Amino acid sequence: MARKRKDRQNQPPQKRIQRHTNTQVSGSNIRYFPERERLAEKEYRPAGRAYSPVDGKKKKKKAAARRRSHRVVPLVVFLLMALYLVGQVLATMRSPDINVDTVEYGTIDVPHSMSGLIVRSEELVSADRAGQANYYFSEGDRVSKNAVVCEIKDTDTTDIIEEEIQKIDADILRSQASRSDLSIYSEDIARIVSNMKTTVESYAGKAMSSSMTYAYTLKSQLEAEIRQRNEIWLAEDVEGLSALSEEKEIYEKQLSASMSTLRASQSGVLALSSDGLEEALQPEALESIGKAQIKESAEMTYITKSVQVEVGAPMFRLVTSNVWYLVSYFPAEDVKDWSEGTQVTLVAKADEKEISLDATLHSLTEEDDEVKVVFSMTSHMSDFINQRTLNFYVSGETMEGLKIPNDAIVEKTLLKIPNEYLTESLGTTGVLVKEGETVTFVEISAIRSDEEAVYVSQDTNGLALGAVLKKTGEDGQEMTITESVPCPGVYLANSSVARFVAVTILESNQEYSIVEASSGSGGLQPFDVVVSDAKNVQEGQQIY
Repeated sequence: MARKRKDRQNQPPQKRIQRHTNTQVSGSNIRYFPERERLAEKEYRPAGRAYSPVDGKKKKKKAAARRRSHRVVPLVVFLLMALYLVGQVLATMRSPDINVDTVEYGTIDVPHSMSGLIVRSEELVSADRAGQANYYFSEGDRVSKNAVVCEIKDTDTTDIIEEEIQKIDADILRSQASRSDLSIYSEDIARIVSNMKTTVESYAGKAMSSSMTYAYTLKSQLEAEIRQRNEIWLAEDVEGLSALSEEKEIYEKQLSASMSTLRASQSGVLALSSDGLEEALQPEALESIGKAQIKESAEMTYITKSVQVEVGAPMFRLVTSNVWYLVSYFPAEDVKDWSEGTQVTLVAKADEKEISLDATLHSLTEEDDEVKVVFSMTSHMSDFINQRTLNFYVSGETMEGLKIPNDAIVEKTLLKIPNEYLTESLGTTGVLVKEGETVTFVEISAIRSDEEAVYVSQDTNGLALGAVLKKTGEDGQEMTITESVPCPGVYLANSSVARFVAVTILESNQEYSIVEASSGSGGLQPFDVVVSDAKNVQEGQQIY
C-alpha cells in the first residue's frame, strides 16, 4: 500500500489530473468541477520536496514581473525620445538664428552735417518810449503795410484817460441808439442789425451741440458787427452831441501824448525775436560775410509781450521777403562739380522735424582750401524765422565701396605688441611671455599691423594687459603690455567657425557702412560671408 502511494507521488501532473478528473460524464450531461482541478494542482509536488503555498505565490510574482517588464520597456523608450525632443527645442530657443550676408560693392547716402548762417530781408522795430506794450498781432502773422503792430502806454496815465473816453463813448452810443431813426446812417445801422439777427438765427439750431466752437464763432461775429455799428455812431457829427465829442477829442490828445503807436513800414511776417544782427546781415552784405561770422553768431532772444519795456528795447521784427539765403563753407573737394544756378536739396531740422529745402546755388567763392557757398531759397522761411544759424546736410551725397550692415560691425579691444618683441618658433610667430622665472613661447595671430607693432586679441592664449614680454637675444629686454586700442571688425562666416577680421570704415549712415576692401588675404574681400548680427556671436563659435 505504501509502495502504491509513493508511485502516485512521482507520477507526472497530467496523469495525476486524469486521476482527479474535474469532469463527470453522466449520460449526455457533462459536469465541470473546478475545485477538483485546484485540488490536483495542490497534490502535485516534486519528488523529495514537500509542497508549500509559497511556491504558488512565487510563480504568480514572476508572471506579474514579466508582464510589467513588457510594459515598462516601451514606456522608457518613449520617455527618452520625449526628453531628446524637448532638449532640441530648448537648445533652439537658447541659440538665436545666426543671419549672414554676402559682402558686395554698393553705395550709401552719407549726409555730412554742415552749419550755415541765415541771411534775409528784415527790419527790427524798437521802442521809442518806456511803458507797457500791447500787441495786435501774433508771431507768424502776415502784417500789411502801415498796420499798427503794437502800442506802448504809460499805464499810470493812460488807464485814467481811457476810462474817461469809455464813459464818453457810452453816453454817445446811448444818445445815438435813442435817435437811430434820425441818423443819416440809419440804412447802414439797419443793415448791421439785420446781419446780427441773421447770424443769431443761423446758430440757433446748434444750441444743443456738445461742441462749444459754434458759440465762440457766434460771439466773434456779433462783436465785429457791434464794433462796426459803434464806429458809425461815434463818427457821426451830431449837433446835440458836439460837447461830448469835443471832450472826447481833448482826452484823445492827452492819450496820444502818453502812448506810442508802432506801425509796419512795409508788409511782412511778424517775428518776436532778435539777435541784433538784422541790419548787418542783409542780402546786400552776402559778399562780405565770412566764416568767422558763422561761428560767432549770437542766439536769438525772444521778446516777451507782458513786461515793461525801456526806450530802445526791440519790440518786433518784420521779415519782408520770402527769399532767404544760407551761407556755409564746404571742402573744395566736396563741391568741385557744383556750379552757380544748380538746384540741390538741403535737409534741415526744425522743431525735431526734418524739412527738405529746394535750394539754388546762388554763388560759390573759393577761399584757400574751402569754398564759400551761398544757397537761396523761397520756401519754409517761416519755419526758421527764429533761427540765425542752421545745421543741415545736402541730400543725395553717396559713397561707394564694400557695403555691410551696421549690425555686422563689432568692436574689439586689441593689445599693442611692438614688432621687436616678435619671435618665431618652429615656423610660427609668437612672443616670449615671462611669469616669474619661467619664459613661455605663446603663438599669436595678428588682427592688425603697422610699421611699429602688431595688434592681437586679448584672449590670445591668455595674453592680457600687464603681461610681461621678453626679447630674444643676449640683452633680453623686457616690457609690460600697457597699451590697447579699439578696433572695429566683422565676423567672417566663410567656414563653419566665426573668425574676427578688422575693417576700416570709410563712411556710415543709420543702417549701413562702407568699408575698405583689404589688399591682403586676411582681410575683408568682396563676396565674403559675414555674420549680420554680430552681437549674438563670439570668436570661434560654430556658425552652421
